[in-house]
Amino acid sequence: MQKSRSMGVQLLSFESQGYTKMYKIIYSFMAMLLTSLILTGCNFEDPFKRIKNTTDKELVSIQVTPTIVKTKGVSNLTVVVGLTQSFMAIGTYTDGTSEDISHSVIWKSSNVVIATMKGKVLRGLSEGATQVSVSQGGISSNALDITVISAALKSIQVTPANPTMAKGNAVQLIAQGMYSDGSSVNISSSVAWTSSNT
Repeated sequence: MQKSRSMGVQLLSFESQGYTKMYKIIYSFMAMLLTSLILTGCNFEDPFKRIKNTTDKELVSIQVTPTIVKTKGVSNLTVVVGLTQSFMAIGTYTDGTSEDISHSVIWKSSNVVIATMKGKVLRGLSEGATQVSVSQGGISSNALDITVISAALKSIQVTPANPTMAKGNAVQLIAQGMYSDGSSVNISSSVAWTSSNT
């Protein structure tokens, strides 16, 4: 009886030691796995992020210029009261490229009593001076000095004077306004066009 009891105690002790060894193995494996995951996480770099970093470009400067200078015969950029002047904003990026960003920038006239901006188009309201500039994402452009004049319109000249064209074709005409201060302005978009024979 004692021998049987002793064998039972030895068997339990053996089983206990076996379980302990198994737990130690599992614990060691889990510790190794956790360490590996931590090290991998520290050194991991998202490949998509790496691609994004190499392809992204940032805006570094903006240059504002008039698209077509309508007013001629004056030294500075001049707009007649009631008429308009359009502008273009060119953005330069960190990769050296440039593009037209006129439709994505914020346009500003420094004196809205003299002239206002609607998108990239300035309209002269009263005689005086203002500046046109743009901004985007904390980047500001150069400021263009604009003079608004209230000169009186003296005459209008249409060019070409005597155009010829084949039937079914079209020809583009330009109306040039001559003002009292000696300046001339392309007023094609603000005059009423008529034909003597329709």
